[in-house]
Amino acid sequence: MFNALLGCYAGALAGASWHKNDGVPSDTEIWGEPIKLNQDAVTSVAMGTVCAEIYADDPKLEQSDDELKARITKRFQQLCRQIKDVKYTDHFKDWLESESPLPYRSLGAGAALRAVAPAMLFMSLESSLRMTKLCVEITHSHPKGINGALAMAILLKGIHLKAKMADIKSFLSKHFSFDMDRDLDSWQQEPPQKASCEECIPAAMAALQASTTFNEAIQNALSINGPRVTAALTGALAMAFYHKDEALENGGKDGGMQWAVAVLTSMSSQEKIELCHGIIEIPKIKSEESSASPKTFLLDMLQSKLDVLNCLDDTTSSDVLKIMV
Repeated sequence: MFNALLGCYAGALAGASWHKNDGVPSDTEIWGEPIKLNQDAVTSVAMGTVCAEIYADDPKLEQSDDELKARITKRFQQLCRQIKDVKYTDHFKDWLESESPLPYRSLGAGAALRAVAPAMLFMSLESSLRMTKLCVEITHSHPKGINGALAMAILLKGIHLKAKMADIKSFLSKHFSFDMDRDLDSWQQEPPQKASCEECIPAAMAALQASTTFNEAIQNALSINGPRVTAALTGALAMAFYHKDEALENGGKDGGMQWAVAVLTSMSSQEKIELCHGIIEIPKIKSEESSASPKTFLLDMLQSKLDVLNCLDDTTSSDVLKIMV
């Protein structure tokens, strides 16, 4: 989990640094710009900390959804409040400062960022999707937000399990109605018009598939000149693709998340740049031709996704199912 989360964090920092530029040429040195913390970076690492702590205490998720959601909300607020001088969106800032926070039905691509930690930490697909839903719906309670988070979780899980890229893209196209056929050139010519999961997740996937290294994937994402969250999503996908996630084998108990939160509060800009340089040239160890593992991966994905949707109330479930058609 930690490697995927670190990729998300690095992508978020790069996205914020280059957000106001009119596209970034693919050969640009992206890590030399001044780095400033932003909402995507802070919330992603904070949610990773929450998930790691829950995994350490309750790896089988034996607590009820209400108990888990209350714990996620309280701890997530505590962690995000610790990080000062970060410009949050108005809706999230109000939620963060509330003593009785209620979801504000956001449908933005920030929902997909919340999926990174639960997707990579919890072993079974069912647990991953259940935790993803709980992590995202405390704020992004709109059906499209929940739908996008589940799609991102399935995408990350599929990449980690070495499923064929073509199979994963076909699944997302069919069951989430995402346009996964557009390539990087297409997104560069017509960038995402809004920070939605439906646009930013396929754009991030295109940036990954046109790359040969983590660094190139981030450069590709920035060259699209769309919402900056695209770079953060690309970072998570690229790290899952190019680097083996040791945190899964360690059960998430290696202290990585606590260290990552310390990074947010203590690292200088130069140290962050050096951190990024340490992860950008990771050798490619997975390919599009890798065989799916397990063989029933796509069937398991669909069944688990439907099981999660069945936990929603009737109205929300109906809305999400309409989106999937």
